[in-house]
Amino acid sequence: MVRAAGSGRPWEDRRFDLRIEDHPEPLVELRRLTALARALKRMNRGDELAAAGAWDEATSEYAAAAAMAPAIAELPFWHAVTLACGGRFEEARPLFEELVAREPHWRNLVPRLPAAGLLPDDAALLAAISGLGSFAR
Repeated sequence: MVRAAGSGRPWEDRRFDLRIEDHPEPLVELRRLTALARALKRMNRGDELAAAGAWDEATSEYAAAAAMAPAIAELPFWHAVTLACGGRFEEARPLFEELVAREPHWRNLVPRLPAAGLLPDDAALLAAISGLGSFAR
């Protein structure tokens, strides 16, 4: 999918590039991939807003993304991380718990996030997240 009016910079004009040639139902798959691409775009906008410290707007984008693609666990994970980064752990708690109950492997990523600069290196916060019922092993 490309923008209606080109900018002369094709790498910016391409909104997203989807491939469906080999799918048995290509139009069904195109609809699914388009919806997913739109959800990921909202998540990316949430990332940008979080980096700028616009926590309320960022969490709104993450929530919208998760609503658009409820089967994608990555979306509520980053929503929860963003809330935790913004000092809103109590709002993040149910997202973390639901996510790890659904897909336990997400608990392994949390301790690595501070080194990547994606979660504060705050022992109390990490202990609070790790101490959630579904995070405990």
